[in-house]
Amino acid sequence: MASPEKVPELYKEDIGKLSERTRQLMNSKALPYSCMANFAKKRYTSLEDTADRFDTPEKARDQTRTTMSLEVPRDINQEDLNYMEVKMYQVVKQAKLDHKQHPEVGSSTAEATHGGRPAPLGGNLEESSLMSKADRHDLQKAYLAAWGVPCPGIAKQCKLETIERQYAKCAKGDVGSMHSKHVIPHVAESPDEKPLEVPRTTAPGETRTENVRKVPQTRRQVDRFFDFWQTLLLMCIAPYRNLTPFADFKKEDLDNFYTWLHGKSVAGYTPEPSPGQLLWFERQCWSEVEILMCDNTVTLKKALFEVQHNPCLLISDLYDKVKASNYGSGGGGGDGSQSRGRTRSRGTRGQKRNNNSQEKEKSQGRGAKGEKKGGRGKGNGSQSRGKGDKKGGKAGKGLLSQWKDNWAKEDPKGTPYCLDFHVKGNCPRGQACPYSHKCPVMSKSGYVCDKMGHTKEACKQLER
Repeated sequence: MASPEKVPELYKEDIGKLSERTRQLMNSKALPYSCMANFAKKRYTSLEDTADRFDTPEKARDQTRTTMSLEVPRDINQEDLNYMEVKMYQVVKQAKLDHKQHPEVGSSTAEATHGGRPAPLGGNLEESSLMSKADRHDLQKAYLAAWGVPCPGIAKQCKLETIERQYAKCAKGDVGSMHSKHVIPHVAESPDEKPLEVPRTTAPGETRTENVRKVPQTRRQVDRFFDFWQTLLLMCIAPYRNLTPFADFKKEDLDNFYTWLHGKSVAGYTPEPSPGQLLWFERQCWSEVEILMCDNTVTLKKALFEVQHNPCLLISDLYDKVKASNYGSGGGGGDGSQSRGRTRSRGTRGQKRNNNSQEKEKSQGRGAKGEKKGGRGKGNGSQSRGKGDKKGGKAGKGLLSQWKDNWAKEDPKGTPYCLDFHVKGNCPRGQACPYSHKCPVMSKSGYVCDKMGHTKEACKQLER
């Protein structure tokens, strides 16, 4: 039994003694857990120990039966033994290569354990030590080797201090969600992109300066930020593709994420989000990716897929910000740290109210008088309140708990299904709703109905 299967209780304690990087390497090669536990029992816990236990990868393969004290067919059949020998060969071969390239990270000193607990990746090395290993020239070569295309030029890259900060994250199998003020271009296009020195308190009584840039405000600046962030991420992941969180990640996964971000569900939503709102949403997505990856069971590829295909809460928050800004109540955005301000003139706000009133009258058959006082006037009991956009967004989070397991969250084209329509049975947006009102029922094989003209209870997919 090997990764990604759950670690059996029999091996948990021993495998926990392995250093983080050694464990990630063995998981990436699907080394059986019995072999991993054997390394730990024999006190070969660091990457250096793994590399030096056998003189050559060939000896690791040939001595697997002796090392594991196995007899065929008493303990194992020949086919399983052959598989185990191949995995031992692959692990030792990769360990020797990794230790040669990054000896200071993989050394026994760097990966020493504390109090019986495994040291984090890089062991007791300070983060600043990891940061100091980031070399722009080496990362450019690693970029070409990992992704098969040349690294973008220096004008599309970040300053070295930004690269060092992200490199230290990726060396630990993480991507983080760096604040936009720390993503500083190497070549500034405008004064807003130039670094500014600001004081920062690092400990009680200790203050030092750090370089930051202004948060992007215009759509041009936001799009440039996205480009810099993608290049930065790919440069820093490239040397660590052997780590489990990045093992199945490809450059196309990142490209697909930003294609989705610029699509009709996010940037192309009507009314269009402001640049600050779009930046806020993108940073929120990366915060969610960081949370999903924190337990080391979800890879970067899976986390990006999860954010794109289960974005209901995040998109709901974005749409609430867009609606609020149309009524002048804020939603300016930034990274979530910017102060809110009015983004529409009074004339535009009034015109928007009139348009909304007309839409609601058509879809719900309500009188205009009931609309003026917050929507609590005469009409049927399913109407929404006039000030309900913001409250409705929070209520939408509760609706997710009523979403059934056999209902898809998105249609085959990637448009989220409407919570109001499918859970409450009534959508106040009517034909102007950006979500899908088609049937979300899935068959047991995962096929989504996505048709109109019948109730979900009578859907034929329930029978398949």
